[in-house]
Amino acid sequence: MKSTLITTLAVAGLALSASAVPFSFTYTDTVSSSTFSEVSPGDAARIVIVVDNGNSVLENQTWALTDVVSVSFDFGNGAITATFNIPDDNGLDSASSGSITSDATGTLTSFFTQFKDRYAISDFSSNYSAEAFAWFVNGGNQVFSNRNDTSTFLKSVSLTNVGNNINPAYWTVAAVPEPATYAGIVGLGALALAVARRRKV
Repeated sequence: MKSTLITTLAVAGLALSASAVPFSFTYTDTVSSSTFSEVSPGDAARIVIVVDNGNSVLENQTWALTDVVSVSFDFGNGAITATFNIPDDNGLDSASSGSITSDATGTLTSFFTQFKDRYAISDFSSNYSAEAFAWFVNGGNQVFSNRNDTSTFLKSVSLTNVGNNINPAYWTVAAVPEPATYAGIVGLGALALAVARRRKV
């Protein structure tokens, strides 16, 4: 019975590991200045980029701009949050450039050099009400702003060590399980529990 359980779990585990896995890259900093009343200098800031190039490993990979799934910002530990979903046809600013790469150890070796959307009007969710937003991950001081049309920036957030946000050494990476993977993990747990209960009977 024990060997059967181990074999079953091993086969299921291999099937799960073979699936494509999105990865999240996280950059943390502190706010240097903000014209949003909800966010103050010294507050924590976090940027998270989720990418998916169809592979399941971190080593020896390249993630292009077209592999970006979403970009999220969090200022003041939830005081202002916003997530921008990037469509398959790539809704990024045309000036965006570069790629994220990793070496044989999974260490990041390069990052986007220009990564931004100066007029995000759809495919976003935020706890701050705005007609549109602009965001920048390009080593420039200002990283986030709300807008009311295509030419006017209203309020903005700048970061302290913003030059680091295009340096791969300052980004941490983690796998992001797909919903199907979560279901598979739950299924494996249920199978193990069922077998354990059966052995006790």
